[in-house]
Parts: sequence; structure tokens; C-alpha cells
Amino acid sequence: MAQVITIAGERLFALKAQNNEQLDIDTFIFSNVPGQDPNATIDRNEGLPPVAQRVHQQIVQQVGRINDNVVVYSTVLDSVTGPFDFNWVGLYSSANQTLIAVSHIPNVSKTITVPGTAGNTLNRNFGIEYSGIADLAGITVQPETWQLDFTARLSGMDELTRQLAADMNGKDWFIDDGFKVVPRSTTNTFKVTPGAGYVSGLRVELKQDHILTLQYYPQFVYVDVWFDGDASSKWAPKTAFTVTNGEMDDYIDVNGKQHYVFKLARITAADVVEDLRNTNGLRQEIDTHINKQAGAHKVSSIEFDKRFDVGNRGAETNSSDPMINVNRNVNDEISGNGHCFSDSSLVNRAGDISYACYDARIIVEGENNYGHFAPFQNGMLYDSVGTLSIMYGYVDVPVINNGVVVKRYGAYIGDVPRNNDAELTANYGIWIAEQTSDGGQAWAIVTKGSSKSLFEGKIIAQGGLSASDKIDAPSGQIFGNFVIDQKATVGSLTSLVGGEWALEGSSSVGLRVAVGVGSTSDFALMTQDLSQFIMTVPTGTKNIKYHGSVGFNGATPIAKPSITGSRGGNIAIASLLTSLSNMGLISDNTTA
Repeated sequence: MAQVITIAGERLFALKAQNNEQLDIDTFIFSNVPGQDPNATIDRNEGLPPVAQRVHQQIVQQVGRINDNVVVYSTVLDSVTGPFDFNWVGLYSSANQTLIAVSHIPNVSKTITVPGTAGNTLNRNFGIEYSGIADLAGITVQPETWQLDFTARLSGMDELTRQLAADMNGKDWFIDDGFKVVPRSTTNTFKVTPGAGYVSGLRVELKQDHILTLQYYPQFVYVDVWFDGDASSKWAPKTAFTVTNGEMDDYIDVNGKQHYVFKLARITAADVVEDLRNTNGLRQEIDTHINKQAGAHKVSSIEFDKRFDVGNRGAETNSSDPMINVNRNVNDEISGNGHCFSDSSLVNRAGDISYACYDARIIVEGENNYGHFAPFQNGMLYDSVGTLSIMYGYVDVPVINNGVVVKRYGAYIGDVPRNNDAELTANYGIWIAEQTSDGGQAWAIVTKGSSKSLFEGKIIAQGGLSASDKIDAPSGQIFGNFVIDQKATVGSLTSLVGGEWALEGSSSVGLRVAVGVGSTSDFALMTQDLSQFIMTVPTGTKNIKYHGSVGFNGATPIAKPSITGSRGGNIAIASLLTSLSNMGLISDNTTA
């Protein structure tokens, strides 16, 4: 439903005011306009509908003064008026032949009383808002509420609300810089800054700067507040500002409205303003109360350096010197998993940021010696007679629903920067103590599935390998460069240094075994039980010494053969036999 004051009506208001003549508005006109949209914007130049569309006309029966600038015109369609339908209502001045206001409404049926059926009774009102219209129209009476007058009760409710606000928030106070008077760059001008506050319990709000101009000093700046309504029956506190060198008090205006005033500032020069506002509202009063000297609630008396116990099992703790101790019964009263700490934050912050649910940033200083520091420590005690399927020390199971994650580290261990003369004697990214079990499965590290493991640095078996240790490769595969202990350059057997050995393989060479310098031999290939040598390389030589039977060209290995028979005078055969004997391939038992 839309309602407007016409351009013609507004011009009539101005003309009457200019000529100091009374405004007469005396008629309601009802019409039924085909195809009219009650929600469409009304053209303020709209005139009366055609006579054929006008269904009824009657006088204004009641007027009322809401305030200086708002009046109401009313009429009643009683049960004997009609019948007709209407969707257009106009307020008309017959003395000036001017349409004052127009209202477009959904279609309404006006019925009349007939034998056996009562007709309906309707009232129609026009609220007209225009500066000074109450005096212009000569309206001084309060508006009726038609049959029941709730004015006194509503006024009492308004007053009760004001008093409650004053009791709870303070009678006169302002929030931060609200209603603060400050000088402007233009000489002798000042502004009241936007904001909110309370004047005698009425909450007031200033939407934008209010400019003040002064001619002489000193002057006081007052805010004047009262409660009033508009043409749409919306009631709210109203404000005005007064500059004077005298004192002002609360007052009642000529229309019976109660006004409350407060002295905001005292201006003594073009650039000197004394702020007289009170900014100590309820929040500040509470702070003052709880912090007053020797107060029972003094904040500074609260000891935040004492341990804080959470839970239903009292102050019992299994740790030494905890600041926050959680001690609760986790039983069947609540089903599902239990958690001591849960971070369910929603992170939606722009920019290149990081977020950590737990961030350990301790600072250790002084000259003391310490045993250890651990930002996170798991010392769980399992004391149940039942079976625990899995005991985790750390679990990482994130979920990615959208977007792109460039890299994911299940656990990231960075290097330790050293500044100034700091020294780090040994640096272990991960230290795993010896693992034992009662079921034969004791592994320091286990990787499952087909995931590969990448080691860009050296792999060192510092304790050596025992006879029962094995390094296995899948069937049909060859070890890539694999180094145990130290090796100067992976990939070259000639670069070995003392006390080390290497396994090296390739598709062309196959598996090669090498060792560094030893006291007796540089290399020893032994039986599985380490009781006999199979092959050795004497220290400092490239000679190979075999300690068992040898077979060449696929022949079955046999013990060293003994050659017999007469050599005669054949010098070549004698030389061959001598060489084979010297190589250990035969025993030369021949005769000349």
C-alpha cells in the first residue's frame, strides 16, 4: 500500500503559509480504479479519477495533532454506507479544489446492513507530515484512538523504559566520542561528532557531524532530547542543539512534550573546548567497582599465576608443576570418543597467513643447566586388564575437500638455526630408541603399501650388520648405490676410505662388494657362519686368494689336482706345469 502528498497539495501548503491563511481539508473521496497496482509508486502529479470511477465521497469527521509537523485526518464508513468496492482513497480540499493526498490500496468491499446480515464499518486515516502543518491547519486536539484511548498507558510505558535505561546504563553518559564537541579548521566553527549516548535515559544517536558557528565566547553547548512520533507512527528520541552562555534545565514545551537537556561542552576560545560529557557508562562503572582499592572483586587481586584445575576429579595430577591440569572422569555417561582439547575454529582470513592449533613459544634464558625441554610429551599409562588394539603416540589424518594443497608434510622437522656463538653438538631430526616386543615384531620404522621412501642424504648403519642381518631387494631387482658407514663418493669402488664397505650395483655390472683397508686383508668373503674364508685380498695388494675348490667354465669345483707323468725334455710343458703349480691350480708331481 502506497500513500503520498501530491505536488498540488504541497504547493497549497506553501501558499497558505506564505499568505498566513488557514488550510482547510474537508473531504474523503473513494474510487475503484481498474488495473491499479497497490504496490506501485504513485505519481505525485496524480489527479482525481474520472467521475465514473468515483464510488463514494464524504466529509472529514475527525482531525488530530500528533506534533507540530504531523496531523491526522480521519473518516468512518458506517454500516449503512455502501455497498461499493474501492482501491483508491483521496484527501481533498473542496474550498481550494485541490487533491491533497492519495492512497492506493488493495481492493476493499464496503457492505451495508440488510435483514439478517450486518454491514461492515471501516475507518480511513491520512497522516500528513509537513513543517508547521498543525498550526497551518488550525488543529490543536490530540488524535482519537477510536473507542479506546491508550495514550496514557503508552506514555507510562515510554517513561518506564526511560527510567529503566537510566538506572541500568546511567542517566547521562556517552559512548566513546559520541556527541563530542571539537573545533574545526574554519575559525569560530565547531562540530558535534557522530555517535551514541544517553540523556536522562533516552538513547540518542547522531548519524553525521552537526556544525556549530559561534560569534563570541564563552558559550555552552547543550543537547536537547525529547520523545516524538512521525506520520508512520514510529516513535523515537529526537535531538536538537542549543548554544548559549546561560544555564538550561529540563522543560515541557507548548505541546506538552517533556524535553531533557545536557551540557555537552564549554567553549572558551576558537580552539579551546572543555568536554563536559560523561563517558563512564555501565561497563566503566563495573570496571571501577571491581578494581577499587581493597575491593572484594579487584581484578589485580586475582592470582593468574596459580595452577588452574579443570574436571571433576579435583586437583590430582600425574605431572609436576602443571599450569592447567585437566582431571576428569571419562566414562559411559557420554558415548563416543573423548577429547581433552579440541580446536573447532573456522579460519577464513585473507592473505598469506598461518594457523596453528597449538603453538609452543617458550623462552629459556639465564645461566642454568637443564636436562631437557619438550613442547609435547606423551607419558600415557595403560593400566587396564582389557586389550587396547592400537596405541598411537601421534595421529595425522587431515581431509582435503576443495582447492589445491601444494605440499603436505605428515611431520615436518626443520633445522635448528644457531645465532651468535650458539653451538649444537648433535642434531637428530628423529631419534628412535631400540624397539622391543613380545610377538617378534619390533620395527623402528614401517612403511606400508607401494609408497617409496626417498633418502637424499647418506644412510649410515653405525652399529654394523651382524651375521643374522639381511638387506633384501625384490626379486629381479638390483640395489642402487647403497652405503653402510662412510663412503667418500657413492658409485665408485675406488673411492672407498678406511673402515667401510659398500654394495654397488647396476644393470651392466651387477652386484659388487668392496671393503676399505684392513690389518690383514682389504676384503674377506666368508662362509655364512663366519668360520672359514672363501676369498681374501691381502692388504695393500690387488691379488685375490681363494680358500676353497674352484671350477672354471661351468665345471664342478674340485680340490687342487696333482699332475703326474714324465715331462721328458719338453721345455714348454715344464714351464706350463710350473706356472699352474705356482698359481695353485695344480700340484706338480711330475718327473724329468
